[in-house]
Amino acid sequence: MRQKAEDLAEKLDPKEFDATDGWFHRWRRRENDVFKQTKGQQKSADKAAADQWIEKEWLKLIASYASKDVYNADESGLSHIAST
Repeated sequence: MRQKAEDLAEKLDPKEFDATDGWFHRWRRRENDVFKQTKGQQKSADKAAADQWIEKEWLKLIASYASKDVYNADESGLSHIAST
């Protein structure tokens, strides 16, 4: 996440920006970003409803964005942190 912030800052051309540990922790606190592991039984996801939503709603939602403006969170590697 820090690397992404620095990459974005470079594109925006700020005078000075460094995604320090302090910056990162303040950002996480401000955004209420926490890493949690779920424990115990979890309800099953409704896969059919999710597939239907992707086919209908997702396509309408992303149609208003250019492909260059869409960021895939999988690229950050952060999705693997939550599952460990």
